[in-house]
Amino acid sequence: MKSKAYWQSDMEKAVEERFTKEVIETSARFFGAELSILRKLGEAENYVFEICYDGASAILRITHSSHRSLEQIEGELDFVAFLYKEGIRVCRPISSNGKRICIHSCSDGSAFYSSLFEKAPGERVAPDGPEWKTDLFHEWGKTISLLHLAADQLKKTSSAPARPEWDEEELLDIERFKQRPGNAVLQQKERLLQMLRSLPKHDFGLIHSDLHTGNFHWHDRALHLFDFDDSSYHWFASDLAIPLYYYAWGLERKGESSFEDKCSCFFRELIKGYETKRCYSSEMATSIPIFLKLRDFVLYVYFHKKYDEAKWDKATKEVVGNLQRRIESNLPIVSIGGSFD
Repeated sequence: MKSKAYWQSDMEKAVEERFTKEVIETSARFFGAELSILRKLGEAENYVFEICYDGASAILRITHSSHRSLEQIEGELDFVAFLYKEGIRVCRPISSNGKRICIHSCSDGSAFYSSLFEKAPGERVAPDGPEWKTDLFHEWGKTISLLHLAADQLKKTSSAPARPEWDEEELLDIERFKQRPGNAVLQQKERLLQMLRSLPKHDFGLIHSDLHTGNFHWHDRALHLFDFDDSSYHWFASDLAIPLYYYAWGLERKGESSFEDKCSCFFRELIKGYETKRCYSSEMATSIPIFLKLRDFVLYVYFHKKYDEAKWDKATKEVVGNLQRRIESNLPIVSIGGSFD
């Protein structure tokens, strides 16, 4: 999501000032990894690098305590370990002497938490690229259904991973990141929260929360999942709305003015894959527009959290302007039929 064209907010700059090469080197030593390969992969909410571990590539993720607590990261790693035991293709965390997290304390009392993960085989897929076909959509939907079946099983165990509830998402707190957000946006926020709180929790549990094309690799006709940083206790329908949302958002940013047919075809096949393992209930279907609106809202707040509005370029202003118009109009990014019987 991050581009060099965007300028960081003062809060994000404060975190970057604390992030030094020493943090990376300390993390590598902790896990017995090498920095002969050091390639930055991302820095949206975490610092992510490809490094060398035991002769192979591995993924080093470094998280500041302002983003996630130590307990939340432990909960994420527990969830990933549980999913692996359930037979889901996830990138497991790598331990060092039984410890999965390296803690690097800062002078101001904050800390960086480092985790090392296996690197997923395969490659990312590009929307509308050569791999963008029905078999991918089916497997994507099937994989999401397996995640939800695992979440159902997790409810029956005695220990629940310490992950945020849906309403603990910091990006719902627009007043924290944007001065004078405007009555229309605030009214739609309250309306959205009321709709969410009224939803039944039959299909609810610990989900990935961000399973778009940036968070899995496609290899041997299977999805290999990573980046469970946003995993939270949420409605299962949200996990299905996210792939649809980002496909539509990408088409919008490319300038395609009418993309409903493409999105509808994609989502139809995604749901067919989902229903090979789990029921796509009518309650889930009718809630999809709510979760599309929710993603619009959290992205809108994300831009205000991450970047200084006074320094936005033209492209950023256009993206955020589209988000704001939809929020104020109470419209989802794309309108599709909820049922595909």
